Amino acid sequence: MSPVCCRVAAHVRSVPIAHTVKVITFHFHSVSEGTHTVSGNGKMAGQVLKCEFWACKKKGCARGNAKPIKHIGSGTADLYSHLDSCQPNLAQELRVVLIHSPARIGEDGESVSA
Repeated sequence: MSPVCCRVAAHVRSVPIAHTVKVITFHFHSVSEGTHTVSGNGKMAGQVLKCEFWACKKKGCARGNAKPIKHIGSGTADLYSHLDSCQPNLAQELRVVLIHSPARIGEDGESVSA
């Protein structure tokens, strides 16, 4: 595990589980806030929700500030999806340190999924 991720892991284990969802945002910076209108025909259709736009902090990232990632509510799937392609090792390390993630470190020191 990288030194940065070890510090994050120590921090994650010291805070309540509700706060661990945002660990991934340490690797992005907030660009702006806005609104998202839910589409479709479901019961949420037409509702306006608050959203945030996040940009990857990695130097040279093709997406970066040019095309920030929309983050609605507490879901972090789009942020992890970006890290899977931009920084796959970091994405896996972050999954391992989260308590609610099925990813764990095996006996050989490699990360594994349950």
